[in-house]
Amino acid sequence: MEVDGERLYCTLGRDVTAQKNEEQRQRLQATVFESSHTGIALSDAAGMIVDVNAAYLKMSGRTRQQSIGVHHRVFRTESGGRAIWQQKWDDSRTAWTAASR
Repeated sequence: MEVDGERLYCTLGRDVTAQKNEEQRQRLQATVFESSHTGIALSDAAGMIVDVNAAYLKMSGRTRQQSIGVHHRVFRTESGGRAIWQQKWDDSRTAWTAASR
């Protein structure tokens, strides 16, 4: 656009620092998830497994396709019953509480 013989330009900008920081944080989390030597299965609020890492697959002997979409309770009966799973749950809650302090 020209005003009084001068060419004027309009530019728009937006600070994307927060978005870039979040993307970097998510990449770091994904790297930790995949490179962990601890088997990790992520489940949604309904208890359905939505992702597993390589260590989980190695420990369980299952494939990704056999694991994803399965309710986490299905594994309870396969490996020792309720008492063992209750102890694992209690241990994980204790570790989670300690890590979040």
